[in-house]
Amino acid sequence: MKAKNILNRVYGYREFRDGQEDVINSLVDGNSTLAIFPTGAGKSMCYQVPALLFDGLTLVVSPLMALMKDQVDYLHSKGVEAAKLDSSLTLDEYREVIFKVRNNRMKILFVSPERFNNEIFRSLLGDVKISMFAIDEAHCISEWGHNFRPDYLKLAKYARTFEAERVLCLTATANEAVQNDIVSKFDIHPSSSFRRSAYRENLNLSVLSVREEDKLAKVLEIVSGKNGEATIVYVTLQKSAEAVAGYLKSGGVNAEFYHAGLESSSRESIQNKFMNAKDCVIVATIAFGMGIDKSDIRNVIHYNLPKSIEGYYQEIGRAGRDGVSSDCILFLSQGDIPALEGFAIGDFPEQDLIEKLMKELFTFDEEFTLKLGSFSNRHDIRQIVVKTILTQLELKGHLEELTPVYSSAQFKYLLEKEKVLKKFPTDKREFLGKLLDYGTHKRVWVSIDIESVEKGMEITRKKVLDVLDFLDREGLIELKMSNLINRYRFVNHSSTLSQCQNLINDICDTTQWHLEKQLSRINELVAFFTGDGCIHQSIARYFVTPLIQSCGHCSYCISGKSVKLHDSIAPHIDLNIGDVKEALSDHPHIIDSASRLSKYLLGIRSPYISRNKLSNQKYFGVLEGREWSDVQQLLS
Repeated sequence: MKAKNILNRVYGYREFRDGQEDVINSLVDGNSTLAIFPTGAGKSMCYQVPALLFDGLTLVVSPLMALMKDQVDYLHSKGVEAAKLDSSLTLDEYREVIFKVRNNRMKILFVSPERFNNEIFRSLLGDVKISMFAIDEAHCISEWGHNFRPDYLKLAKYARTFEAERVLCLTATANEAVQNDIVSKFDIHPSSSFRRSAYRENLNLSVLSVREEDKLAKVLEIVSGKNGEATIVYVTLQKSAEAVAGYLKSGGVNAEFYHAGLESSSRESIQNKFMNAKDCVIVATIAFGMGIDKSDIRNVIHYNLPKSIEGYYQEIGRAGRDGVSSDCILFLSQGDIPALEGFAIGDFPEQDLIEKLMKELFTFDEEFTLKLGSFSNRHDIRQIVVKTILTQLELKGHLEELTPVYSSAQFKYLLEKEKVLKKFPTDKREFLGKLLDYGTHKRVWVSIDIESVEKGMEITRKKVLDVLDFLDREGLIELKMSNLINRYRFVNHSSTLSQCQNLINDICDTTQWHLEKQLSRINELVAFFTGDGCIHQSIARYFVTPLIQSCGHCSYCISGKSVKLHDSIAPHIDLNIGDVKEALSDHPHIIDSASRLSKYLLGIRSPYISRNKLSNQKYFGVLEGREWSDVQQLLS
């Protein structure tokens, strides 16, 4: 069945959108392919159509549960066998998905990159033909991208391990460096890399210079004049989402706030309200938006500066997906810069912490296990940063991550134990009973230490897991794995140890370089929005799809003037550092480092601050909103 027939018969579209057919033809020819299409340009159809042409499974890696759910619901409405594997599934739903995958009755399966840490899932993939390995938000694999995620880096290895016949990488936000990163890691030929123009002609882009103290009144003025149109107001902080939504409500606007700190049921309720209402205004952090398939969002307002040009482009892309004229308004304010600095600085530990972490790392055996959470807390380095450091060592060829394992299995009997055993012949019953006897009963759940079973029964780990997985699939027990342990191996242990100080210096230098790069990106971001020239042209140029003519409808084209950033006059800092240090006298880890003390005063959390509940002390965040350089100068 040809691609266009599937498009017509299954999905109900007469013609492909621009670029879709080129991507699909490349995949049909067996080529791994990259598609860089703007938000709303129909990237998902690039795997939904060919998935039905191929006789195996299409595995789609996606970073968000909400996006997976929307896609699965849509595919079900078209009669396509699709599913997701995530924590929201009931036991019966999970078993049904696994059964269909094992028996080649599933066409499209959505998973998160973290799912590959599951041993049982990896074992499943080893028995399945993967016709296509599709990676949504593929820019996350790039260390130069705006959403770098270490788990994404391993996807290229997984695609090879499970012998995927072809790979499809999809993203809306890849500049030239990120594109080169993707095609290199997935061995994509230049002729199979497709990029559509970043220009969205129905979006009216405006940049307004607004003083911090005038923002609330300005956003109420704009939203009140929109006649109840669906609107997203993006803010940086969770507390800002609540404050702005409250102010809009007091002004008579139907507004709700949304952020990651809300209970999942509240987030789902708010999202559903927005999807179904014409006049709802959502004030949200960037936790809201990805996977939201609402075509009539008429306005996107950036109350705060976005974190990057890529983030800005992704967020404005949620407006006007129906092609109708829509407004995207950005508030430019000096007061937004400290928050962006805080996000950057909080992700980069001091060099003495990196050095201590790596020195401990180099004391480990050639093959070692690591509980990332406790390792991270012990060294006061965020877990994502620890993973990034380990990934850097992998990329440099010194370390190899082995398959992560769970140290424990928990199960509960769905039949009485004796009835479970009676379902097996006598020769297997004794073996199974002995294995189950290793379990420690805790009310309903039984806990098994897998290593103890391995040693006590002299069987392989795989045998233990296969038995438990079989009992689970047969509906005799309900199984869940816990206590994930990451496993690593030094590629050349003696060689690595001989150059450990050089490696420490290298990682410290790399980390410092990335911090300086992140801070310089803030200046570049401000320069981008205050520069001379058409805003659409600037975006198109950044994403390597130059726009020959000015758009004629952005705020620069209309006014002929660039926007100036208002200088803010910061009040004098009236703070006795001696008093601060006295209050923290039991915490030399903080007060002996000007950088860590600065973070404390700015309200930037770290594992140490959270563990010792220092955020409850009166001086935590007392200088929030001040620029990093001002606080550093105060402490010098």
